[in-house]
Amino acid sequence: MVKSLSSQVELNQDLILKADTPILDIASQFWEGERQNAARICYQSMRAIDDLIDNRKTEMLTFSPLEKQQFTTRVNAWVEGIDTTLPCNPKQQELLNVATRFKMPKWPWRQFSQSMIYDIHHEGFQTFTNFLSYAEGAAVAPGSIALHLCGVIKVAGQYLPPQFNIRKVARPLALFSYLVHIIRDFQKDQHDNLNYIAQDLMNRYTITPEMLKAIAEGQAIPLKFRELMNEYYRFADYYRCKARKVLNTIYVYLQPRYQLSLEIIYNLYHLVFERINISNGAFTSKEFTPSSREIKDRITQTISHFYSTIKKMGDKMTSRLKSFLMNAAFIFEPIASPFISYYLKRTLSDWEKKGKIDDYRVQTTRVKKFHYIVSVDLDVTSQQTRRVFHQSLWTLNRKVEEVRSWLKKTVGK
Repeated sequence: MVKSLSSQVELNQDLILKADTPILDIASQFWEGERQNAARICYQSMRAIDDLIDNRKTEMLTFSPLEKQQFTTRVNAWVEGIDTTLPCNPKQQELLNVATRFKMPKWPWRQFSQSMIYDIHHEGFQTFTNFLSYAEGAAVAPGSIALHLCGVIKVAGQYLPPQFNIRKVARPLALFSYLVHIIRDFQKDQHDNLNYIAQDLMNRYTITPEMLKAIAEGQAIPLKFRELMNEYYRFADYYRCKARKVLNTIYVYLQPRYQLSLEIIYNLYHLVFERINISNGAFTSKEFTPSSREIKDRITQTISHFYSTIKKMGDKMTSRLKSFLMNAAFIFEPIASPFISYYLKRTLSDWEKKGKIDDYRVQTTRVKKFHYIVSVDLDVTSQQTRRVFHQSLWTLNRKVEEVRSWLKKTVGK
């Protein structure tokens, strides 16, 4: 697993080198192909509506009354096709097929459509609270889809919903990312007639729309603007801290590749966050955009840290602690799956070090309470096959029996 995931960084250099590649597109390269394709279909459907409205605002700041009606009707028809499972075109049928396959809830599309309709009928945000409500559709809803695809459980070729609240988990990470976007894209948004700075905060620091335009054009930056941006920086940092905490709570429910992809999302946004210089920055797009080398380095660091953390956890566990954690896992039954996998991986890791196998993958899926499916995938050469199946397979079978005995002893079944 370590080798197979790490090699994908090398396989996708072209994607990383593109300056405009969305961070989710980079992170989803570590997903299985079917989930990656599902994400592409979901986000294309949202992107089409979002771009339709943003492009119109770029051409002209306001919609005419007739345009508001036409665009609103179009968005409502789009979400109604999803709600009623009566698609209006082949693309939407493709989306519905994905939503059905992955057991996706419909609320993210409803929430997203509400934010798009807000965009049609409003220019900016009167209050920061208005912005947060808008962000539930513009950021939290798409983020929840990503969390859903990370968390679904595949059993016998079918997908089961995640075992955690996707909206609750997605919110802080999505808001951190969105606030970083707003600071990073300030100059570009102003050039495109888009303004995401709340009016109540602008009033607090006596900043006008004309001043924002002037700053984006390169004029001197007043202290009041830096104080305003510091508010957004503090908001972003608040949600960053919450995101870090909530991500740590769900990793027991995710396969390693999806844990890693979320770490990459968090760390690439953190890379941009680190570039924000409230006191002396020029607040230009160029200033906030990391180079392809910096992005590559951060991905490499994230992968290295991710796996070194897992290895250290394994190396430092005493047999007594491992026994305690295994028993605790079955007491707090929903988190037992990763401990079952860990127990089996101890033997497989030893096989790999001794050259008995080239690589291995273990996945434990919780089907229902005290019911698990354990999948073991071994990469072996023809020379290794005989040794594995005739000399070593009984050892792995014994490990599975030990887990089964442990389970019976712990839960009385």
